[in-house]
Amino acid sequence: MPLSARTRALSLVVSAALLAGCSFAATPTAAHSPAPASPALTSPPPTSKPSAGASPTAAPSSAPTPTPADAPSTAASCTGPIPAGDNLILGAIAGSAAVVLRDITDLANPRTLCTFAGTPSPRFVTASVISFSEGGANLGDPGDVLRVDLGAASQRKVATWSGSTFGSGLFDWSPDGQSATYVAPAGDGWAWHLLTAGAADRVLTTMPPVPGRGGSPDDSFSVSFSPDGLYLAMVETFTTGSGETAPVQVRRASDGGLVHSAASGTMGVWASVPSRFFYRENHSGAVTRWDPSTGVSPMQSSLQWVRPFASPDGRWVAYTVYDGQGLPHVGLYSVQGNSFGLINQQLRSGAQFVNDRYVWYQGESLCGGNPCGLRSTQPSGTTYLYEIATSTENTSRIKSLYDAWPRGTGHGT
Repeated sequence: MPLSARTRALSLVVSAALLAGCSFAATPTAAHSPAPASPALTSPPPTSKPSAGASPTAAPSSAPTPTPADAPSTAASCTGPIPAGDNLILGAIAGSAAVVLRDITDLANPRTLCTFAGTPSPRFVTASVISFSEGGANLGDPGDVLRVDLGAASQRKVATWSGSTFGSGLFDWSPDGQSATYVAPAGDGWAWHLLTAGAADRVLTTMPPVPGRGGSPDDSFSVSFSPDGLYLAMVETFTTGSGETAPVQVRRASDGGLVHSAASGTMGVWASVPSRFFYRENHSGAVTRWDPSTGVSPMQSSLQWVRPFASPDGRWVAYTVYDGQGLPHVGLYSVQGNSFGLINQQLRSGAQFVNDRYVWYQGESLCGGNPCGLRSTQPSGTTYLYEIATSTENTSRIKSLYDAWPRGTGHGT
């Protein structure tokens, strides 16, 4: 079951790496207006930013390389134009393994508009432009971030690298679709990049190698834009450091300048209007908020949320939380009220918003005699839509969910 973000749940890339050794992404806000034209993003040679143990000018051999212009795309087949003002999702529907773009504006009469070849994990850039990472399933494999214009049936690789490292392929797009941030290899470690149309590919920081260890339910790894596009955040739980190599960082999108860092943190999410970044301490329920105007404020002391996901209007954060027996439930955090509570007492996980009114999540069942790794439950095969206003839960035909449009305030990690 995919875990989206923008933010985009532990990212799929990280989840795969952890589970193999033992994500997910993110939704932003946009007006209901025609989708902007696809900018001609490519990946020029990166400009490096100094960091601990790295030369300011040295470019690693596995750094992203220049990519070609648009090429014809067979990534998806669409039945017609995609309405930019409609409520759209990327996911799979019960009874089929196909990944689709589906219009759910009328929940009683949803329409599948596009069907993807293979099983990518796509994210919206605009209503009719999507993006996903390719390759990198194994360390050392080549990989890239692909941008696909569904209306024009064209695509381009906005960044490529020759040998993947831990976290390679994590990415997010700015709310206006003009900039991308992503993770790519850098020597023995990895680098956080910012790529803007018409500008050089900037290395925001270079991080040290990830040491070998087992996974933890508190692990997360994500990069994300703020809803207003003014800031970027990175949260990861696999290295240690401070300042330029801190595992929690917030930077200005305009120049990449570091405006906030923390020596530890996990499960970050952008929420609220104006944009504020929330994250919690590793192994505790202490939730911290970073505000561009007021700085850092403690918000909660006992909210040990997992995979937080913000509503498009920024009023709510949906999350998974584990009880004393290690069983998962879904809860809602009120950003304005700074209060939280469970949706119900049932076994549920993987909450994401499909719009301001509805939260999607999956049912869970006890593992019994089946091994579940770090978990004590497993997906039941049933998914749900929860209406906040009426506190009503109904089963859903959305089997898995990668992203929703219009974009919201930010994917979780």
